[in-house]
Amino acid sequence: LICAILRPQWGYTLRETHKKGVDIVIAIDLSNSMLVEDLKPNRLARAKRDIVDLLEILQGDRVALITFAGSAFTESPLTYDYATFRLFLNSLSPDMMPIQGTNVIAAIDKAIDLLSADQHAQFNASQAIILVTDGEHFEGDLVAIGKKLRQLGISLFILGVGTPEGGPIPDGAGFKRQPNDEITISKLN
Repeated sequence: LICAILRPQWGYTLRETHKKGVDIVIAIDLSNSMLVEDLKPNRLARAKRDIVDLLEILQGDRVALITFAGSAFTESPLTYDYATFRLFLNSLSPDMMPIQGTNVIAAIDKAIDLLSADQHAQFNASQAIILVTDGEHFEGDLVAIGKKLRQLGISLFILGVGTPEGGPIPDGAGFKRQPNDEITISKLN
């Protein structure tokens, strides 16, 4: 009777399953304005913490990492390996970027290419891009990129990092200055 209650089982069977999850591309702004300390310790560190918090709640979703400033680069392809993703995330710094600026269009285009080129995308329920930026000095045609995203069925979420009051941009031995010698203040846009 005790053996019957324990329901012993022998052998095993293999079953192929298809898991439907979300493919998420996180595009993080690495312009120098992300070093502003209006959020403590600075905007970039706060953004990294927010992304790590997001990773804690994901289950079975793939993530990719894109960095951008004047141009965009893929740091991590779509992966289920959140530990490796965190390693890439922790190493990010504006010093990595060869060109400064805030080229959101390049970041979104790179994310679209990453999502479109993936051969496993057909098994996933949805695709999303999370854009992490302070929003200063956007370049390009945002309306056209919005239409392209809608046509492809890709959701875009924007995480604005910074405060409306803003703060000065650190620049080596002080703060970045304008041509008239005033300190440049970066604000959340």
